[in-house]
Amino acid sequence: EDIHINNISIMVFAKTIESLPVEVLVMIFRRMKHRDLKSAILVSKKWKDIIEDPSIWKRFVSKPVYPEQVVRLLNIPRLCLMKRLEMRTGGDKDMLTLQDVDEEEFKPKYIVHLVRRVEDEHINEIQRSEISDLDMSNCDLIKVDPDRLGDFLNNLETLKLFSTILTPDQLDDIFGKMSEYTNLETMDISLKCLDHTRKMEHDLLGDGLNKIRTLNIYDMNK
Repeated sequence: EDIHINNISIMVFAKTIESLPVEVLVMIFRRMKHRDLKSAILVSKKWKDIIEDPSIWKRFVSKPVYPEQVVRLLNIPRLCLMKRLEMRTGGDKDMLTLQDVDEEEFKPKYIVHLVRRVEDEHINEIQRSEISDLDMSNCDLIKVDPDRLGDFLNNLETLKLFSTILTPDQLDDIFGKMSEYTNLETMDISLKCLDHTRKMEHDLLGDGLNKIRTLNIYDMNK
């Protein structure tokens, strides 16, 4: 647009955020918090197309998910490069209190626990993704094949196992493979089945954990 002041012609460039190059918009969106992107994605089709770029969501951290939610989460296109995942299989929200219909005082109450377990199919889905940082605290893994689990966990970069339920065979396979080779760099561990860890060969456990660069151990000697 040309503006004339005292016979002097001045060129004025009107720039809006919509007119910025895509590369610049991507840089802006990468600096935004993911909760704000959920609003920004509704502004226009152009913004939606840019914000759907998986590279923008690479560092996204979802709320803890149940095993049956893993497939749906990891198949969201914009989350295909997501690096961190937190799973859970139990908690207070999985308890249902039942009482007789008349609701009389002092009537017996019953608590029903919903049992969820991580299974081979869930491990397979995570293996096909870009997840390298995994929190499986308070998860029940006893249904997962030991050989598959040992390979899977040792190919991650960061792992957290707090009150994780594992079988003796799974523990032997995990730490046996870890003692030979592991990709893990950081590990936080506090196992629920302490009777199982007591039965493990100390050398096997020590050789495995010795391969981890950053290691935090809790309650392993109780």
